[in-house]
Parts: sequence; C-alpha cells; structure tokens
Amino acid sequence: MSSKTPKRQPTTDAVEILHRRYFEGKPEMLAMLEEARVEDEIARKIYALRTKAGLTQRACQADWHVGLGHWPVRRCRL
Repeated sequence: MSSKTPKRQPTTDAVEILHRRYFEGKPEMLAMLEEARVEDEIARKIYALRTKAGLTQRACQADWHVGLGHWPVRRCRL
C-alpha cells in the first residue's frame, strides 16, 4: 500500500490554481487572506459612505491643495 495522497483533478480555473499554490495547507496564509477580506469589506463600506455623502477622494485632495488645511482631510476620511 502506498501512503501517497490521492491525486487531485487537474484544473484550468485560475482561482483554484492560486488557492492550491499559495493557500492550501497553509493556515498562516489563510489567516492573512481572511484579514485581507475583512479589510476589503471595511474599505468598501467607507467608500460607499464617502460617496453617499458626496465626499469623493478627488474633492478631498482638491481641498487639501487649495490650502483648506487638515479639516477637509479629516472630513473626507469618515
């Protein structure tokens, strides 16, 4: 009897290939991936709130460049 693990089915799915290469069997990498997903979710919520309030990144940068100081920057970072 062989102690080899069963051979996986070949795939052309890029996401599956990346998962197998970088995350499968690597708990520390899976933890980093989960943390990145949480940070992404937070960033998307901030973007949605900022956009809803009419505070675009470009407007915030323009406020800064015309010398309106720190307040607009804080206001834009919700």
